[in-house]
Amino acid sequence: MKNLRALIPGFVTLIFSIYLLVDILFSRSLLKETNGILEHSMVDIETVIIPRSRSSEADTNKFSVLSFKLKNNRQSFKINQRLEKIHDSRNELDAVNEALKTSKNLSLLLKKSLLSDDVKVYQINSDGLIIYDNTEDAGNTSFLLFFFSIASSIFFFAIYFWPGDGK
Repeated sequence: MKNLRALIPGFVTLIFSIYLLVDILFSRSLLKETNGILEHSMVDIETVIIPRSRSSEADTNKFSVLSFKLKNNRQSFKINQRLEKIHDSRNELDAVNEALKTSKNLSLLLKKSLLSDDVKVYQINSDGLIIYDNTEDAGNTSFLLFFFSIASSIFFFAIYFWPGDGK
């Protein structure tokens, strides 16, 4: 009897790759649109310290965080953008924040996370004008994961179906 240890991960990675393929092909249709009027918004700089295990130094990452809330929605939304070590005082999210504050009507394209209650903002339309667009970024990650999971699935199936010595 052949070793089933390679067949089970092969099927798991194949099912995961099918899930990712559906996400890639229908990602735009899976986004939910929410309309509303801005209640409040602000841009803040957050510092995240990541300790290293073997060194006494820690990595420090700075993120610009745009937080906002719509009047008709109890959910608050956040958009993160990593800041480089050297940057000017204004960043992309400052411009988005200014456009949010001057808008009369907002339209958001959102996607809810499967594992948590987090909601990711993919696009913001302000009075018919796109002021923030992150729809391409979402597809790129899924595309890479899809090819990695297909390659893993082929690897596990090759191990299982490889002609052996008959044991």
